[in-house]
Amino acid sequence: ATRVKPMQAEKPAREWLIQGALLLAGLIHLLPAASFFQAGLLTELYALSPGSNLDLILLMRHRGAMFGLLAMALLAAIWHRPWRGLCIAWTALSDLAFLLLMISAWPPSASLLRIFQADVLSLALLLSAAMAMRSARSARA
Repeated sequence: ATRVKPMQAEKPAREWLIQGALLLAGLIHLLPAASFFQAGLLTELYALSPGSNLDLILLMRHRGAMFGLLAMALLAAIWHRPWRGLCIAWTALSDLAFLLLMISAWPPSASLLRIFQADVLSLALLLSAAMAMRSARSARA
């Protein structure tokens, strides 16, 4: 006789929300990370010309490296639950810091406005994931 495997429990909607939010926020932060490897993307992302100040180019590429680390941590946290809270907090603080800087220097250029909008979206995703995690903890208690 063949053995029937028990059905795996379905993922709760909360878990799908958390994983989806982490995935999308990770992808948002992955785009600027590519500038670390390809400086030419700085022109497209930030309207910096190839002849821009070398110090600024290096700082922006370093910024890309930092975003790459945030993106990889967010993507890893999809499967590694213990990292979720810390990854959400780090990324949300990074997004919030940029948003506050932008508000203090309003109005932004068109390229910075796109980044501002991406960070607002990222922050909304991260807050929804954090709220879903809190709700899941409350439901277990």
